[in-house]
Amino acid sequence: MAKGKSVCVVGCGFISGLHARGWSMIDNVDLYTCDVDEAAAKWLADAYGAKGFFTDFDTMLGEKRIDVVDLCVPHHLHEAMVSSAAKAGRDILLEKPIARDLAEASRLSKAAEQAGVRLMIAECWEYYRPMMAARTRLEQKAIGDVFLATVHDSFFFQPPGWRAKKGEMGGGALLDRGIHLIHVLRSMLGEVKNIHARTSDKAVAAMQGEDTALLSMEFESGAVGEMICSYGTHQVVDVPLFSVYGTGGTLFDHGGLHEYLFFPMRSYLGPGWANGGPAPTPDGPKLMEPTMIADMIADFAQRLDTGEPFLVTPESATKDLEIVIASYQSAESGHPVGLPLG
Repeated sequence: MAKGKSVCVVGCGFISGLHARGWSMIDNVDLYTCDVDEAAAKWLADAYGAKGFFTDFDTMLGEKRIDVVDLCVPHHLHEAMVSSAAKAGRDILLEKPIARDLAEASRLSKAAEQAGVRLMIAECWEYYRPMMAARTRLEQKAIGDVFLATVHDSFFFQPPGWRAKKGEMGGGALLDRGIHLIHVLRSMLGEVKNIHARTSDKAVAAMQGEDTALLSMEFESGAVGEMICSYGTHQVVDVPLFSVYGTGGTLFDHGGLHEYLFFPMRSYLGPGWANGGPAPTPDGPKLMEPTMIADMIADFAQRLDTGEPFLVTPESATKDLEIVIASYQSAESGHPVGLPLG
């Protein structure tokens, strides 16, 4: 960072390691860690060359040397910690989702705004390179008018600790993982008009929330989409993470972005393909989170320096959350739910 900052990563669980790694790759950053578990805070500090560590959040906020807090904490702590950090005058990077419900999201957003501090939501999939490349091609109308999009992300995972508790999490797999996929769809296709959802909790017994979600949605553009997210699947069939279908071609992500365009003069013979092959998007499946989070941290730091707007604002993250909440309402009622929620 050109101006130099002191940053404290708060909450030293799994995802914090990727955040600390990202900060360690930036010049002029003094890194600190904070966790109520002293061993966890010290381990993360040692692993990424931090200047020191804290075991108390309020004590850390009392240190004038800390400029930025990077909150990687359980969802039920988001509102209180954002409010405290904002009152202390710290700029904030907050792990997704912004909150467990819309009321919490509104309150913590207002707390940051009223305190005059900057708040970005750490939705790392905004920095997923195949999605970014696809969005550019869609803006260029490369595949014509989009009429259908799908996103599939399924694997077996038993969430540990607080992530298995519905009260602390705020939901299940849809809020934990599916919100990433919702952000991908919104980023490429725009806002959602209505949604019809189904959820299931039969596959991961130790998880209090849903382990599987199926969403069918209509976008304001008139396109339709489908999202499948599951923590309960074994031996998953290898399918593209996302596919976008237009009147002139197809984009899909399968270890990198692929693009196929129709031959207009041969369309009557069925699909003819041209320009196939991977775009220069080196993000492979095994590198997704480390690469995205490093890119996100670097961009957040740069925008703190320049004052440019963040790519994932509290308002945008709240729209992602609103779709999750609408999906839960739809799954409970068995009927479609329109957006925005009243």
